[in-house]
Amino acid sequence: MKNHFQKEVLRLSNDKIKAEKAMKQWTDRASMHVIKMIDALKSMVSSMNYINEEGHAFPLVKLKGIERLPKEKTEITHLLDEYFIQSVSEVLEKDIDIFKIEDKKLKEIMGDKVIFSKALQGRYPTLLVYKMSEKNEFKYARARDEYYTTWEAINKGEGDSPEGSGGQTLSVNTFVIMMIMSFKKKHIGNENPSTVLILDNPFGEASAKHVLDPIFEIADKLNFQLICFAAPEIIKVEISERFPVFWELKIKDGKIVYGGRVIL
Repeated sequence: MKNHFQKEVLRLSNDKIKAEKAMKQWTDRASMHVIKMIDALKSMVSSMNYINEEGHAFPLVKLKGIERLPKEKTEITHLLDEYFIQSVSEVLEKDIDIFKIEDKKLKEIMGDKVIFSKALQGRYPTLLVYKMSEKNEFKYARARDEYYTTWEAINKGEGDSPEGSGGQTLSVNTFVIMMIMSFKKKHIGNENPSTVLILDNPFGEASAKHVLDPIFEIADKLNFQLICFAAPEIIKVEISERFPVFWELKIKDGKIVYGGRVIL
C-alpha cells in the first residue's frame, strides 16, 4: 500500500508538471498572438494617414484609447492563465472527450475573438473616422478632434446624434474596407500591385464633391482599382467623369455578359 501510494503521488506530481508546462506554453503563445493582433490593428490605422497639400499627415481613421492597449505579453499572461484553467475545468465538468472536440467548439473556447476579449478585459479602443464636410479639411488642414466622430455614430447614430448621411456612411465604410484589404495585401508580402475593389451601386445618391474626393484620392494612394456596377440611368455626371472606362453589361441567363463574353 505504501509503495502504491508513493507511485500514485509521483504520477500526480508528474501530471501536474506536464499540465503546468502545457498551460505555460499555451498562454505564452496566446499572449503573443494578442499582442500581434494589437500591432496589426495599429498598423492598419496608421496606413490611413493622408499627406495633404500642406504636408500634414491627416489620419482618416484613428483609435481613441489606444494607450490602454497592452504593449507586452507579460501584461496579459496572468489573465490568460486564469482563462486557460477556467476553460479546461468547464470541459472536464461536462465530461467532454478532449480528443474529440469539434473545431467549432474549440473556436468558441479559444478562438481569436475570445482570447482578445479576455486579454483586454473590456479596455477596447474606439474607432474614430473622419467626418466628411463640404470644406474637405483632409486636403489642407491639420487633424483636429472636431473633424472626427465614432464609426458607430456614422453607421447607427449615437446618443442624441443621428446616423450619418448616405454619403458619409459610404465614405467611412469604404475607408475601412480599403484599410483592411491593404493590410491583408501587405501581410502576404504583396505591397505594390493594385487591388481590385468591386462595389454594387455604391454611390446611389452620393455625388457631392466632399464625399467623392476622399474616396477616389485614397483609392489612388493605396493603389486600389474601383469597379462599380450601376444602372446607367442613375449615374450622375459628377460620378461618371471620375471613371476612365465604361462597359455596357447585359444580364443573360442569370449571368453578366459583355460583348458576348461572360464576366460573372
